[in-house]
This record gives sequence, C-alpha cells and structure tokens, in this order.
Amino acid sequence: MDSLRRKKTTFAERKVVAPNQYSDILATPRSSVVPAISRDNSRLPLPLERRRASRRTRSFVHVFFGILGLILIFGLFVFGYVSWKIGTITRSMSIELSQETSVSSTLHGATSLLAPIFSSERAPLPGEADGRTNILLLGKANEKTAGQKLTDTIMIVSLDFERRKIALLSLPRDLYVEIPGTGFSSKLNALYQFDAEKENNAETVRKTVSHITGLPIHGFATLDYDGFIQIVDILGGVSVYVERDLYDPRFPGPNYSYETFSIKKGWQDMNGETALKYVRERHADPEGDFGRAKRQQSVLSAIQGKALSKDFFLDPRAISDSLETLGTHIRTDLSLAELSSLARLKNEFDTRNIASVVVDAWKKESLLRVSHIQVGSVAMFILLPRTGDWNEVRELAENIFDLDRLAARREAIRQENATVVVRNESGVSSLEKKVIRFLSEDLDLPSVRKDISSPAPESEIIPREKSLVIRRGSTEAIHTTDEITQKLGIAVAAEDMLFPASASLESSDIIILLGYDLAKRLSFEEDTVEDIQNSENDLDYQKRLHEALEMERKR
Repeated sequence: MDSLRRKKTTFAERKVVAPNQYSDILATPRSSVVPAISRDNSRLPLPLERRRASRRTRSFVHVFFGILGLILIFGLFVFGYVSWKIGTITRSMSIELSQETSVSSTLHGATSLLAPIFSSERAPLPGEADGRTNILLLGKANEKTAGQKLTDTIMIVSLDFERRKIALLSLPRDLYVEIPGTGFSSKLNALYQFDAEKENNAETVRKTVSHITGLPIHGFATLDYDGFIQIVDILGGVSVYVERDLYDPRFPGPNYSYETFSIKKGWQDMNGETALKYVRERHADPEGDFGRAKRQQSVLSAIQGKALSKDFFLDPRAISDSLETLGTHIRTDLSLAELSSLARLKNEFDTRNIASVVVDAWKKESLLRVSHIQVGSVAMFILLPRTGDWNEVRELAENIFDLDRLAARREAIRQENATVVVRNESGVSSLEKKVIRFLSEDLDLPSVRKDISSPAPESEIIPREKSLVIRRGSTEAIHTTDEITQKLGIAVAAEDMLFPASASLESSDIIILLGYDLAKRLSFEEDTVEDIQNSENDLDYQKRLHEALEMERKR
C-alpha cells in the first residue's frame, strides 16, 4: 500500500522547466499532449504565455468594438447633419416648401432626396411616360440689383427617354409676345417679373414658352448671377472654347456704368466672374443676343461636365458648398422627389453629346425677324416669327432630337424642283413681295414668281379673306406643298378645286392665293442689322430700355 502512495518530494527535488523548454512544449502536437488533471478533476491553470495571449485577444475585441461603436456614432452624426442640411437646402430651393419652417418639412426634404440612395427604383418624372420631359431654365440678375426679375437666359432642357439624349433650346429674351390673359404684349424676358409680382410660380412665362414652342413645360428653375459665379468657382473653374476674340469697353457695370471685358479666341480657363461676363457679353459679338445664347449653352455644357466628374463627387466640401449655393440662389417648382430623380439620370443619359439649338434672326435659315415698337420715347427693338406665327419654332422644338429629318425633307423639296406662282388677292400690295422673298430666300425654293396675268378691274376686286394653296393634280410636288402650308400656316385647297386657267400658270406646279389673313400676320416692318446695332450702341441704351420696360410693365 505504501508503494501505491504518491511519494512526497521536497522543493529541491521538484523538476523545474527551463524557460527555453516552453517552446518545445508549445510545439508538441496537441493530440500527443495529455492534459494535466488535478485531484478534483479540474484542468490545471494554462501556461503563462497562453494566458497572456488570451488577454490580448480579449483586449483586441474590446478595442475593435469600441472603435466600431465610435465610427457608428460618428456616422450617425454625419448622416443626421447631412440629412438636416439637405432638407434645409431643398426646402429653400422648392417654392412649395420655401414658406414652411417646421422640422417636419426639413425632414421631408432630407428623406425625399436620401431615400432613393437606398432604393434601386427611381421616381418617374412628369412627361416621362410620354417619352419626353421639358424643363424651363431662367437666368436672372441678383435680388438686389436693377432689373432683378428680367431673365436674360431662357432655355428649355429636354430629356428624350427613348434615345436617352439631352437637348438645349434657347429662346432670345427680345421675343415680343402676348401676355396670356391680359391683352397686352411684352418682351419675353419681362414675364418672370410679371409672375413674381403676381406670385404665381412662373405660370405666365411657362404658358408663353409652351405656346411658342408647342412643348409642355413640366417644371422650371431660376438661377441668379451670384449663384452662377459661386457654382463655377466651387467646381474650380471651367474650360471653354472661345470662338472669336471679344473686346467690349462698354460691358454693363453696376448702376448703368460701363467696364471693359476682353477675351481671346481659343481654349480659356474661366473662373466664375469671367464665365458670367462671357455668357452675358453681346455688344462685341457680331451675332448679338444669339451669339450670347450659344455661349451660354457651351458654358452650361462645361459646367455639367465638371459637375459630373469623379473628382467632384469625391470632394465632400465641394458638394456641401454646392448644395449651400443651390439652396440660396436657385428657385424651382420641381418636387424633391423629381430633383432626386433628375440627379440619378446622369448615369442613364448621354451627357457628352447634347444637342444645342438657338432660335435666332439675321441668317438665311433663321426663324425670326427683327422689328421695333415705340414704347414711350424709345423705339424698342423686338423679335417676331418670320412667318407671323410660331409654326416654324414649334416644328424645330418637336424635332430637336432628329434634326436630320428636317434636312432630309429640305433635300426632298430640292429634288422636286417645283415651280411656284404667287397671286396677290389680299388687297395689300406689299404682301406679294414679302411672300416671294420668304419662299425664294428663306425656304430656298428654286422657282418662285408672281402671277403676271391681267388683273381684274380694281372696282371688281373683292379681297380674299383666307389664303390658299393649290397644287396641280399632275405634279408630284407633295413635299413642297406641305412645306409652304406649314411655314405660312395656310390651308391646301380641296382636291376638287380646279387649277386656275391662265397663260402665266401653264408651267406652274403650285399657286398661292394670298389673302388678308396672311397680310395681317406679316404686317410688321423688318429692321436691318445696322438698325439694331446702332440702337444698341447708344450710350444711354441700357438705361432707356430699362425705363421703357418699366413703363410697359405698369401699363
């Protein structure tokens, strides 16, 4: 029995493991190690290094989850701040929410823009179901400057959802239009001021632009000069190709003063102030207001290219500053969900090939004529449709994504080589000359002449009320006939109407009978380019024009 008892050992007899032997023990395969068991069948304490490793693991876990908690708290703080900032800014941008100051309206603005980030679906835009959305952009002066509500930039941004393309259509500020529901007329750039006084959310200018172009306007946005400058500067400037040297010693300054603006042809890096002057300059441009509209489109394209770049989206400060600027200087009637939907379209549409068209005058293919109207002591120059109605502008607006179709039709007209005779039955002698010039010079019809048959005695002439187009049954001049009726806005005679018998008409394919309706539409007197330039070069022109517009607005 004594032999079975555990022999007691003294302290000196106990085996001591040297420190360098721990590596051998730890390197021993786990399967070959028999765990030491105490008398109460519990495991003996782990070796010192194992215990230290266990403590290090627990410390790492605590630190990891501590840092993760701080990151989550910081993230929630940032998200809350961004949500509040976006909500505040979008509320100030939106006309519908600008009067609301409650926390709920701010949260609504934030969630409306942030919710799509976490959703794969995009809210549809107005007009998208019909394949096209049209948004009216208006550029105006600052709130505290003279003429603050006059819009020098009037542009329609169209989105074609079938082609996934974008188009810009610029309308000149000097278009002379009727103010809907008033019986008065004014320049197009004064209508937003009229709307601001009526507090009707740009309803008048939207209706007028829709009437001119034939396009439904689904929303609008305004941007003032200060906002334009700040946006360009936030983007770090823009690079724009300048088509020609510009030098203007009388660029409009504050309080009707003048300053010098000059820029050289070629690629130019512009800051916000230079870009604003570049898009406002028109006196040194031989194309005047129309050249300015083209420059506005080129700068706008440069801005959108810079704003959609990767560098901009990786710069939180630039994004924050941009939001602040937009909230201060932009007003729109687009809903917050629609603004968010527009932002998401940047990856779906071709933003590098934007169609740009300016409705202008002075050139052969231009759709406008220049005239003038007396307002107080000022002979104010205005722009009118060359055919007396908006048919040509509407056709252009409708086909802006398919301009090749218009070019193909012009080629088909050239191939028909139709002979057109104009007979004046309106009682207005000057009408015949205007129509013949329009057909031959503007529409480029190859053979247009007046009717030289013997007229009836003046006492027997009864002026025709409605103009009419008659096509000879044997001719194939279908495209030419269609072009004349669309451009002049007159009807085609019924098929059973006989072609007039006259020796001067024997070789003709089409005859146009001019009536008094067309004489009324083309009653304006056209100014020459020199007339316009001389009036704009008057040193007091800006001041007198502002006074004239004020008088007209108060009528």
